[in-house]
Amino acid sequence: MQMVLFYIAIPFVLFAVLRFLVALYNFLFSPYLKGYPLTDVPKVSVLIDAQTNSSNLEPLLLDLLNQKYKNIEVIVGGNFLGNNIESILRKDSRFSAISTSNSGKVERNKLNFDLGNRATGEYLLIIDESIRLSVNFIGRALAYMQVKRLTSLTFLPYRITRTFGESVLANAMDWLLVSTYPFQLTGNKRKVLISAATFSPIMVKTDIYQKHELYKVFYSTSNLNKIKWQIPGNVEVLLGTQDNVKSISRNTLEECSKSMLNAFGGSSSSILLIALLSTLGPILALFVAPYPLVFAYFFSTLLTRILVADTTKHAVWKSIALLPFIHYTFLKMANIIYRNSRKSGSKS
Repeated sequence: MQMVLFYIAIPFVLFAVLRFLVALYNFLFSPYLKGYPLTDVPKVSVLIDAQTNSSNLEPLLLDLLNQKYKNIEVIVGGNFLGNNIESILRKDSRFSAISTSNSGKVERNKLNFDLGNRATGEYLLIIDESIRLSVNFIGRALAYMQVKRLTSLTFLPYRITRTFGESVLANAMDWLLVSTYPFQLTGNKRKVLISAATFSPIMVKTDIYQKHELYKVFYSTSNLNKIKWQIPGNVEVLLGTQDNVKSISRNTLEECSKSMLNAFGGSSSSILLIALLSTLGPILALFVAPYPLVFAYFFSTLLTRILVADTTKHAVWKSIALLPFIHYTFLKMANIIYRNSRKSGSKS
C-alpha cells in the first residue's frame, strides 16, 4: 500500500517541479518592456470601452493627454453626460467619443465594433478604463513592436490593490498565470486569449485586427474558446510594472473566475486539475513520499512563489505570508468554475 501511495505522489511532485520551471523560465527571460528607438511614427488609435461613469476613466484620459508620443487618436465609448469626461475630451482634437445608452449586450457589442471601425491609426491600443499609463508608454510599446516585428503585444499590468481581498485576488491570478504559462513559448492564440480574458492592454496592427475580426475576441460576452479566429505573425506577452502600465484592481471573485477560465481557453478541466494537484500535493508529499521527494516538492513550491512574486514586482514576503489565503481563494475560483460548468452542461 505504501508503494502504491508513493507512485500516486510522484505526479504531484512532478507538477510542482514543472510549475517551478515555468516560473523560472519567465523570471530568466524578464518579460518586461525594454527601451528601443522608434523607427517610424505611425498613428496609434487608442480604444477605450467605458460603459460606466467610472471615476477611473478621468485619470486614464489625463495619462493619454500627457503622452510624449503625440501621433495618437483616442476614441472612447460610453455615456459621459454631466461629468468631467466631456471637458477632457474637448481639450484635444485627437480625442473623440461614441455615445451609448448602456442598454445591454447588443448595444455594447455594436459600440465596440464601431470603435474598431472608426480607428484611423496603423496600430490599435485597446485598454480598459482601470488602466494607468506612464507618459512614455505608447512610444515605448510602439518601438518594441517595430524592433521585434510584432503584429500584437499584450501587457499584463501591475495590479494596484487597495484592500486585503483585492491583494489576495491579484496574487492568486498572477500566481496561476506566471507559473503555468511560459510566455515566450505560448502560442499566438493563447497569448491573445490572455489579454482578452483578463482585460489587459494590447497593441495590435489595425489591419490584422480588422481582417481577422479580432473584435469578436476582445468584446465577446461568450466563451472565447468557441470563437473561430487566428492571428498571424509574431505575438508577445509582457508584464507591466509600476513604471509603465498598471491597473486598479476592481474585479470580483466571479469576474476573476471567468477571466481565468477564458485565459485557459474555456477548459474548466484544466483549472480543476491544477486545483486538485496543488491541494493534494502537499498532503501526499508530506505523508507518503520519501524525504527527497518531500524536499523537492516543498522546495519547488516555495521557490515558485518567490519567483512569481519577484517577476510580477510584488513583495516576496507578502506573497509567502498570503499563501494560504491565495490558495483558498484559488479553490473558491475553481469551485465557481465547476458550478458554472455543471449549469451550462445541464442546460445543453
